Amino acid sequence: MVAVTSADNQDSGQSRPVSASEPCLICAHTDWCFQVFDFKGDLSKIICGRAQPGDTPDDWECSGNAKDGRNIFVKKGYRRKRRKNRQYPELIRLAPSPQTNIPGWQNVVVPLEQLSKGHTVRLKPGNPGGEALYEVKKLELGKRSGANCLVAILSAKDSLGGTLEIAASEIQEIVTSDPDTGAREQFIEYYYSEELKVVRTQWSDRRLVYPGKKNKKVRPWHQVGDSWTEGKGKREFPLYRESDAKSAIRRGEMVFAVAGEQAADTLAGLGLAATTNQGGETGASQIALDLAPIFQEAAISSKAAPEVMFDAEQEPEVEPSEHNVLKPLLVIWGDNDPKGSDFANELHKLCLTHRIPHVILDPLLVWSGMPKKGDCKDWVDWCRSQSMSDEEILIRLELAIEAAIDSAEEDSQYRLQRNNWNAPTSWKGEIGKWIQSKEGNPYWQPCCN
Repeated sequence: MVAVTSADNQDSGQSRPVSASEPCLICAHTDWCFQVFDFKGDLSKIICGRAQPGDTPDDWECSGNAKDGRNIFVKKGYRRKRRKNRQYPELIRLAPSPQTNIPGWQNVVVPLEQLSKGHTVRLKPGNPGGEALYEVKKLELGKRSGANCLVAILSAKDSLGGTLEIAASEIQEIVTSDPDTGAREQFIEYYYSEELKVVRTQWSDRRLVYPGKKNKKVRPWHQVGDSWTEGKGKREFPLYRESDAKSAIRRGEMVFAVAGEQAADTLAGLGLAATTNQGGETGASQIALDLAPIFQEAAISSKAAPEVMFDAEQEPEVEPSEHNVLKPLLVIWGDNDPKGSDFANELHKLCLTHRIPHVILDPLLVWSGMPKKGDCKDWVDWCRSQSMSDEEILIRLELAIEAAIDSAEEDSQYRLQRNNWNAPTSWKGEIGKWIQSKEGNPYWQPCCN
């Protein structure tokens, strides 16, 4: 566990371990405990690895257990936040479940039958050049030892240069690794179903070698009989990890909508439910359309369940059960770029239309150091580079979600006030109002010329 600087803490509103200068306020030790701060920088909780519920100072009390078994302590009189909007859960608690179906990278192996111009090859022993590598410059029909055969015209990859003409049958293998850097061409398969998958191919050093000078190649594949064929085929792709997402909604848990299979698998690696659509950020409508019926089903189930009633101005005599404070929520987490912002905003509008409880998670709210085009994988990789445990990562994420909900509620309140006052707003640098036409279509009307 590594200390988080105060600047990091203010940026992400998260946590830092106890230390010699900041010992645990519960057990007074300087390790194995950490403090949780809200986004205002105030100490809100302490997770202590030693103290038992009864072994606390007079002004602290145990409120539950962390996911690793350590006790969580809060100050006496600590009040759980009451949400103004009933779509949001009062208790922001992620419920990780171990995932075993996360795919891994495999090395690309190209069979000799697919030999083509541009491939790097190694020759069979006994041929000139020894272990030298060659690039295929041309393939043509010719004669060797009086017989017709496929002839490869090769160019040496080393600094000596030179070309070589040799029968293609003398090529031992197509090389998909760089002997100078150790980088390899790799691929990963994301299965949407037994018959549909997406294959992502890239070099481990992310070199720009694919069409359009891109550092990756992502293609859909479909099964025809016993073989796989590149392309979408006639069957419609479901959502990626769709069954995990729907099961989490029915359990009243949070589901993350992200842009890409790699991001979804990163969150699945933390035990969270995450989904995306085939094709990336352009298909946000599928996420809303496929999940809306499950959210509606969950809403009906929650209304049928008995609720613990309490006055929001007073502490309840009976603490609300998790069924009442945990509600399914779609957390929209786009990439840190304009496409990611468009994806989040489009899905936000669709969620409003289909009455899906949701919140947009700003990548820079999660981590102020998020790189351009960065996503949750970049953040998780950074957290682990700082020696953070999965427990700490999840707590940081919980607090980021809570801050996003706070922001959404505040914005909603301001929007309600503007509507009540019929106050103008701004759009593209102009002051004006959105007016609805007779046909029901909104249009912008400036307040000044």
